[in-house]
Amino acid sequence: MLDKLIATSDVLIESFRPSTARRLGVDAPSLRARHPRLICASIAGFGASGPYVERAAHDINYQALAGLLTPPARPGPLVGDIGAAMQTAVGVLGALFHRERTGRGAAIDVSIHEAALHWSMCPTTADLESACYTLYETADGEWLALGALETKFWAAFCERIERPDLIPLQHARGAERERVMRDVRAIVKTRTRAEWLARFDGTDACLTSVSTRDEVVDDPHLAARSVVTRASGVTYVTAPGVRVRPAPGLGADTDDVLDAAGVSAATRDALKKASVI
Repeated sequence: MLDKLIATSDVLIESFRPSTARRLGVDAPSLRARHPRLICASIAGFGASGPYVERAAHDINYQALAGLLTPPARPGPLVGDIGAAMQTAVGVLGALFHRERTGRGAAIDVSIHEAALHWSMCPTTADLESACYTLYETADGEWLALGALETKFWAAFCERIERPDLIPLQHARGAERERVMRDVRAIVKTRTRAEWLARFDGTDACLTSVSTRDEVVDDPHLAARSVVTRASGVTYVTAPGVRVRPAPGLGADTDDVLDAAGVSAATRDALKKASVI
């Protein structure tokens, strides 16, 4: 049945350990020997080669090995998994373009460990932290995020907090930077978050609230774009950042795809009873 599906497919993505993929016959060499135009993307924890290739691991392990963790803090976003998904998408798009030029498919080797490593090479907010790029607590225990990296934004911020004397000190270092940050922290603590947001309404200063997950659902901008929804207490992103067309639900097209590949209704029913599909 797999060969029937692949015969009419452009891309196959599998995420087994390399030895498991070979045992199941879904590794890139086996599949592309029969289907040379197929683009086969293999996502494995440590890629297709190397001494760690058969190790078991999860995102916390990949981040730990990539130097992304500072104990005892635990990981934030699952950047290994997310990064690997992004790399797979880019690799598949490049392979499709290459196939249009050459007629040949490709094997794409994606390592979740290396995807996490790529994130470790990126600048972090710690590299940028200064009075103009940090978080400030308000009088009611809420938080504001300030991202006034450009001089014009910092100047607008300082004017609104009535401290224009701080404008030349935007990129102060050492003890002077600490003094500026203490001053700004003290000022921001004098008003509630709502009061500061009202005061900065219409001002280009790159100042926003730090939203809770519940508040995200009620964000008027996201609501206007139909981006998020909540069901059973869980918040879901219902529209992609890049909008082409909505993705189908999991399994929504399974019957149609298998029917087009020549898999009979009886066989599909048997597969459903066996929890294969």
